[in-house]
Amino acid sequence: MNKIVLMTVAIFAVSACWGAPPREKILNQLCVDLFDGDVRTERMVADDARSDVAGFCSCYAAQVIESAELTDKHTEVLVAMTELKGDGNDVEAVAEQIEDMTRDGRIDTFSEEDLDALGDYFRDLTVEMSGEDGACPA
Repeated sequence: MNKIVLMTVAIFAVSACWGAPPREKILNQLCVDLFDGDVRTERMVADDARSDVAGFCSCYAAQVIESAELTDKHTEVLVAMTELKGDGNDVEAVAEQIEDMTRDGRIDTFSEEDLDALGDYFRDLTVEMSGEDGACPA
C-alpha cells in the first residue's frame, strides 16, 4: 500500500509543479479502477445510476473536487481500496478488509467513518443520477 500512496503523492507533486493530471482526473481514475471489472458493482451502477462506470466516476470526480477536504479524504480511501482490489477482490470484499484494517490500526490515515462516508457519497450520487436519467446532477 505504501507504494501506491507514494505514487499518488508523487502525482500530486508533479501536478502542482508542471500541470500533470489534475486531482479530478486522479479521482476519476481511482474510481474507475475500483469499480471496473466488478460485475456486481457495474450492474448496480447501470441499474441504479442509469450510467456506466465511466460516466458515474466522471460525475463523482467532478462533484468531489469542489471540496478540498473531501478530495483529500476520498483519495486516501480510494488508493487503499484500489490497492486491495488489485489482489483480485471485489469492491464489497475490499470494503470489508478496509473496515478491519481501520479497526485494528493497520490503516490510520483515515477512519471507518471516512470509508462509510465515501459509501454514502456513492449511494447518494447514484440516487441523484437516477433522478436525472443517468446524467450528472448540476
